[in-house]
This record gives sequence, C-alpha cells and structure tokens, in this order.
Amino acid sequence: MDHAEIEAIVKRASREAALETLGLLGFDVDDRAEMRADLAHLRRWRRSVDQAGSFGLRAFITIACTGLAGAIWLGIKSMLGKG
Repeated sequence: MDHAEIEAIVKRASREAALETLGLLGFDVDDRAEMRADLAHLRRWRRSVDQAGSFGLRAFITIACTGLAGAIWLGIKSMLGKG
C-alpha cells in the first residue's frame, strides 16, 4: 500500500466519521443545502448571543459608572451644604 492509498482511506474514513457525528447531532446529512442552512443559522445564533453578552457587559459598566458618579455628586452636594 502506498502513501496515496493510505491518504485516500484516511480521508474517506474521516469524512464518514464527520458525517456520522453530524447525523447523530440531528443534521440531515443527505441534504447538503439543508445542512448548510442549519450551520448558517447556528453561526448567526452564536454571533447574536456573543453580541448580547457584549451589550450586557456595556450596560452593567454604564450602570456602575452612573451609580458611582451619583454617589460622588451626593457626597459633594452634602459637603457643600454643611460648609
């Protein structure tokens, strides 16, 4: 058996293993267009979840900074009122 035959066998086996795994995950491996659409949907969903996490972090930082600025303002206001 030469190198090219071994590569062909490994390539065929890895392709079959990948298709079997995708089939176990619920993908329709016989309809490539459907499988491509499913993967594109998963990619869009992942990106939207990542973006939502980023927006959540920004909102938390904004709320924390606003609270800190309010506390500083109240402190200054109370010091000026006592003086």
